[in-house]
Amino acid sequence: MNNLFKNIKLSDFNRQLDCMVKKDVHERNEKQTVVNNIRLLAASDTSKLSVTIKPDNNNVEKKDFYFGLHPSFDEEKLITLFNNINLHEGDNFWKIVESNQKEHNYFSLGTGSDWQSFENYSNNKFSKECIETLLLGRSILRMATHLGIELIANKGDIKLFSDSLNEIWQKIYRKLNIEQSVIQNILDTYYKIDNSGVIKILGIWPEEALKIFDETFQITYRDSKYIVSFKNRCQNKYNEYSLNDVQKLNLHLVDGSIYYSGVLPRTLEINYLKNHTGSNNIKYISMIVQRTTYATVDMLDNPLSLFHLHIINSSNYYDILKKFDEYEDNLQKVFLYKNYSNETSQSKTEQEEIRRVNQYLKKSLNTHGIAVSANIVTQDDYLIIGKRDPYAIDNGEYYPSANGQAEFVDENVQFYQMSVYEDLPTLNYDSSMRLDLNYEIQREALAELGIGVFKHGWNYYGLSYLSINNLGKNTEEITKRRMHFNVLTSNQTRQNFAEVVESQKYATESFESIHVEGIKLNLYSSIGNKFKDKLRKFVDYCYQNMGIATIIIVLISTIFSLLMTFLSDDKLYNKFIFENVVNEWNSSGFEFIITILILIFLISRFISDKEIWKLKIVRNKRVNTDRTKIYEMFEIKEQRHKNNGWKLNKYFKPEKKLPSKRLNPVTRLLYALHYLEKSSRLK
Repeated sequence: MNNLFKNIKLSDFNRQLDCMVKKDVHERNEKQTVVNNIRLLAASDTSKLSVTIKPDNNNVEKKDFYFGLHPSFDEEKLITLFNNINLHEGDNFWKIVESNQKEHNYFSLGTGSDWQSFENYSNNKFSKECIETLLLGRSILRMATHLGIELIANKGDIKLFSDSLNEIWQKIYRKLNIEQSVIQNILDTYYKIDNSGVIKILGIWPEEALKIFDETFQITYRDSKYIVSFKNRCQNKYNEYSLNDVQKLNLHLVDGSIYYSGVLPRTLEINYLKNHTGSNNIKYISMIVQRTTYATVDMLDNPLSLFHLHIINSSNYYDILKKFDEYEDNLQKVFLYKNYSNETSQSKTEQEEIRRVNQYLKKSLNTHGIAVSANIVTQDDYLIIGKRDPYAIDNGEYYPSANGQAEFVDENVQFYQMSVYEDLPTLNYDSSMRLDLNYEIQREALAELGIGVFKHGWNYYGLSYLSINNLGKNTEEITKRRMHFNVLTSNQTRQNFAEVVESQKYATESFESIHVEGIKLNLYSSIGNKFKDKLRKFVDYCYQNMGIATIIIVLISTIFSLLMTFLSDDKLYNKFIFENVVNEWNSSGFEFIITILILIFLISRFISDKEIWKLKIVRNKRVNTDRTKIYEMFEIKEQRHKNNGWKLNKYFKPEKKLPSKRLNPVTRLLYALHYLEKSSRLK
């Protein structure tokens, strides 16, 4: 087993990783919403790493428990409530929430050490039943922002519609003395407008906003579309709909390509064991988990629902929920953003990091999910990364080859019963055995890239966690929260880069990425090794493409013979050679023509593959195997093949410097591990 951290301390690695992530955030000027904290908790060394999860289902109560919103409350149930009950009036909304909580207990925080810690923090001011009811209401308000209706407006009036809708909400929130910066953040939870003339009305609008909307705009139904226009411009008063009428008739998913509240693992504790009596060559990490749901994660990660009028206008609900959020922020400050370990031993550093995280987990009422993240390298040695779609989470960032939340299969989630095979989780919470994540990683690779076959089993790099550090911000300024773990792995596919680009286009979750790109990292310990590596790759290419190589050799040989004929000064020799060429042409002219045609075909195909060349990044680096420069492993100083124009030589010159990429912190971490893995193989 190659030791990735032979020449570098894990603590130093984490320091440099933290610096790079903070530098990314600073350069992008996106301090409010992006992940700005990440740490590698444990990593493989001379020992092989095992990462498993173990359900905390020792007794009947825990077996039936879901932290947060129960999976049986899904978007279909919300639409049913919306269509049959008035959720727009604040008092009525909370009556419905309270009755559903009492009857079905849809939201639960449990009775563990995390809740007891919150009671101490809040001086027992709030009952658990009160908090759970308020969090159910907040979950419903957040879930509703994924649903809505689409109204079609005149493209020429988009600016007027945008200004009018903005004024409706400004008027409402200014009366509540809400700061202007907060109001601007809230608007996206109520409506979105694009340049094509589509206005998306999102979530549960309060009655006051509905009334002003209906007084200002008119909605009619024409050509299977709901058309919106200014009421003072309309003469036709027939077939007019109120906004509430249209929502009841046509409420559906409008925010993103997919939404369902899947069942996810919630980490309670991390067990770390090295040099077990059964084997001293394996490092064991076991994550003790219970169940939570995506709707719970979504609600806690997106605190803007805290400013919904149903919460702000309802007694002290806002203050209670604000206290709940501040409790989590304070815990992260105490446990997740402390100074780094100074231990030289990797094992001691890992134990210290995990002990600190376990202290946080014991007290936190967050979801602490587990994502699976993988480096996938193609047959021609390109590391795959994907650029996120504008409508996906972390839009515009570059994500790892495969990345997604681990999930438990659960009979309460209807989506699992109806969707495609790749969407069916492979983890069973009721299992009495340990649970491996191999098939969850493979499921993500199939769903995102269309890759189902790999060269070997999954190699586990390590375990990390990430979060959004909101220190120094008031609660009103916080628009995003996040904290979850990533199990980091690697593998190699039997497909080449071009084949992966093609298969990704038809993958089930291709909508998550605009496209994939490939990074080829060539590391050398000496000039001699670089030459030998280039020669080996050339021989391998010729062997794999023997037919093409043979055609090119025959063609070069024929052209060389012709050139020798016309360039020689010896007339007798010229005559002799020329006659031989003519005889050869007469006997094999047909083969020569075929050779020329094949070569033309190969060249035209090469040119037609220019879109693939655009997606390739090549980095060549000479490294010292006895000493690792930490910063080098995090930076992608990309060079890409030029691809503008039709001159062939431009395809071979890696001259075009790329602009700085928006690398997701997990992508930057995995790239650094890819660098270490490659450098550890150098002699």
